[in-house]
Amino acid sequence: ISTDDKERMPAYRRSIVTAKKIKKGQVISRDDLDFKRPGTGLVPGAIEWVIGKVAQRDLDADVVLSKEDF
Repeated sequence: ISTDDKERMPAYRRSIVTAKKIKKGQVISRDDLDFKRPGTGLVPGAIEWVIGKVAQRDLDADVVLSKEDF
């Protein structure tokens, strides 16, 4: 894989994003989540880890999630 290809890879991967607004203190369910590009946040394989976590801040829809959000 070339260096250019490696730099473009995150654009083709997916991240876990919010499917709708989530309030601070809300327990995250599967219905609150979706997968979208680019792959700059939590990978789809981490969804079981995310479900059941509590949001540490208000999150709008289509926010790319990171560990700091829980």
